Amino acid sequence: MNNEIETDAILFSISAECQRIVILIEHVVFCDKNIIEEEKPDQSARRWRCFSLILLLVLTTCLAAIAAIIIYYELNVQNESYSQSKRLKNRHRNRILNERQNRKSLFHDMTYDEVKNLMNYIYQQSDLNISRPEKVVVASSYLYVVELHLPNKSKALNYLDFGETKPPREAKLVLMRGDKSPALVEEYIVGPLHNISYHRLYVSKNYQKPAPFLFRPLTRPEKREVLSMLKYIDKVLKYVLEESFEASFFKCEPRCLTLSYFTPASPAVTGQDARRMWYWAHQKVDYYVLNPVNFFLLFNLDGNDPSKYRIEKVVYAQQTFDSPEELVNAFTAGVIRKSSIPFPENNIVFSYSHLRGSAFPKNNLRSPKQIEPDGKRYSINNNHVEYMSWSFDFRMSSISGPQLFDIRYKNERIIYELSLQEIVIFHSGHRPWIKFADYVMSGLLIGSHSRMLVSGLDCPSHASFLSSARIEEDLGLLVHTNSFCVFEQSTGLPLRRHYSYSKKEGQFYTGLEDIVLTFRTIITLFQHDFIIDFTFHQNGVIDTKVTTSGYMLPTIFTPFEESYGFQINEKLISNIFQQNLHFKVDIDIHGTKNRFETLNIEPEVLPESEQSSSYSQLKFERNLVMTELQGVYRRNFSAPKYFIFYNNRYKSDYNAPKSYQIIADDGVPQMVSGVSGNEPSVSWIRHQMAVSKYKDDEKSSSSIYAMWDAKEPVVNFQSYLDDNESIVDQDLVVWITLGSYHIPHLEDFPLKSTTGKQISFIVQPFNYFEENPSMASRDALRISTNKRNKGEYKYTYENYGLQKTFYCETELTSSFVKNLMNNSNIFEP
Repeated sequence: MNNEIETDAILFSISAECQRIVILIEHVVFCDKNIIEEEKPDQSARRWRCFSLILLLVLTTCLAAIAAIIIYYELNVQNESYSQSKRLKNRHRNRILNERQNRKSLFHDMTYDEVKNLMNYIYQQSDLNISRPEKVVVASSYLYVVELHLPNKSKALNYLDFGETKPPREAKLVLMRGDKSPALVEEYIVGPLHNISYHRLYVSKNYQKPAPFLFRPLTRPEKREVLSMLKYIDKVLKYVLEESFEASFFKCEPRCLTLSYFTPASPAVTGQDARRMWYWAHQKVDYYVLNPVNFFLLFNLDGNDPSKYRIEKVVYAQQTFDSPEELVNAFTAGVIRKSSIPFPENNIVFSYSHLRGSAFPKNNLRSPKQIEPDGKRYSINNNHVEYMSWSFDFRMSSISGPQLFDIRYKNERIIYELSLQEIVIFHSGHRPWIKFADYVMSGLLIGSHSRMLVSGLDCPSHASFLSSARIEEDLGLLVHTNSFCVFEQSTGLPLRRHYSYSKKEGQFYTGLEDIVLTFRTIITLFQHDFIIDFTFHQNGVIDTKVTTSGYMLPTIFTPFEESYGFQINEKLISNIFQQNLHFKVDIDIHGTKNRFETLNIEPEVLPESEQSSSYSQLKFERNLVMTELQGVYRRNFSAPKYFIFYNNRYKSDYNAPKSYQIIADDGVPQMVSGVSGNEPSVSWIRHQMAVSKYKDDEKSSSSIYAMWDAKEPVVNFQSYLDDNESIVDQDLVVWITLGSYHIPHLEDFPLKSTTGKQISFIVQPFNYFEENPSMASRDALRISTNKRNKGEYKYTYENYGLQKTFYCETELTSSFVKNLMNNSNIFEP
């Protein structure tokens, strides 16, 4: 209807203009005959030349008008066609979304049937030569881990957005090929999982050839060889251990030692291309890591022949020996300094987490709880979550941990993938077993360390609990119950509010409680606990937060360690360490053609003028980031920036790009040298944030080999940036590092508190919506008043349709509600 009105207006305007020109011509040509007859010949010629020019002008104007009408109609048809196409596309997309709700997610974990098909297939392949579980040894070919192999992004988007053929489900398996010469590690792609017909050696930019056997993660066959050597050590040194520590490793109940904590001494830190590990001895009590004894072993586990494995060093009471026999001889001869760490009486130690001290609360009153008065306001279906305007898919990667996919707000994709990539903990100290304690956790299979979450403590009691599955070594499919939880709760803060208390301001209150959906998992690696939350707010904001807890890692106190930590008791010291987590944010704002722009905040000094003296204020300048190397960021207090991402085709009504902003926690600057030790295997810690062009063979920033491969990283994240490709109007991936330092102190024992141990980053809309999208939330509240006669007040209490079905006692008895119900004035004059 509006288009028809605009067309009629244009035609009327053109018609009126033509009529005006015709009248002008008539006036010129058919003017008073007396004047024409009296004109001289040259005057008549000039008049006809003028007439010709006017006629040409008229013809040109009419032709232009006709062309304008044709173009207008053509554009109108195109706009109508575009609108119709957009409507059809939206209907098509909605149909696809409705269909997806009733089937399994593209990203769901492998099923029992798929694992059964996989196992039946791989054991039949002679070229893989996989040993059965009971026959697995270091020198055999055996399965380490199986991971769902996600499809290339373009194929996934064609399926998700346009309903094209679903990409085949494939698995990636890691094989320890101790049966080959030289021994190595191979990765294979196997599929399709419903009816397996192929397997191929995995090749990518970072994995051009199989990984060296030296770089392999620690596996069960290797652990069995360590245990076998430990039996020999215990036999030789039993007398030494029992006299020094009142315990030994075998035939020791109830006083035993355990050798369960190791430090990888990678070639990058030892200078030797050999597989060496320091092992620590601890008292086998609750909790063992806080109860080390003065006994350390350096194993050489190089190659695939266990007969060549050996003990290189034995450290006892800060004295080093080349073999157990050398130690026992020196101990018996009485020529060395002896250690004495008694075993705890009745197993009572400071590391116990039992209640102690002056208990509180004294009246045994229970803590507050949150409830869901009308049931759950979110839904979970086949690894797919719907909440308010949000939706996303989730899974647990055995190698790297939690992954979220296809995150949408109001049916518009904001992020294709939001996932944990790696966890790194670097310790410091004087002795090698603490100095080289650099742990790159993907080699320990991060996702496999998310186990049972406890209702009412790890997650609220009203949370929904979800399981994850993994396939590891020779154990088949393992299901970890309650490894995820999902819950809606109030943060205890308003998301937005204003209290207009005076009459001239209108006397009203408006606000919205910050009620969010949290998707949580907790990863426990060695003694460290990482609580990982993905929180979805009602204003289109996603908050990714990591909170740490767990036990510290102490070692035996010596004066040499005083530069690295504080003593926690007469025998132990706990040293400084740094921890870093890496996240991938594959951001898709209105599609995959995005730009990265910084808003650089700068001071502006205004000179003295008639209106004011010299004055300083802030301004910002927009800076379009052109290449990958320009898109790296390290903390710089003197140059604050906003980081925004957008599709340049989509603008607000005021010509601002419809963007999303990433706010990275200040975190900590990286202080470890980028050219030494194990740092090259985790080069991503150099940058608090980096932006790269998406590539299918740059799906992850780390690998299972990163604890050992620093001299020659299998996955070199820095290479993602060093090719310095353009990132203008490209599919962009944002890589974010969250990090912290920690100097342990007495209050960290026995367990570290979570307060002050939180690091996070936020993805939030920035000119993306026309207004705050939470204005559509019925959780909002507005209170307004009108004064009646005799000083009475009438209140309008708007809760937008969310009527309460019951009242808690605290709601009925609060002074605010009492005043409201008693009709008294709650607003200040």
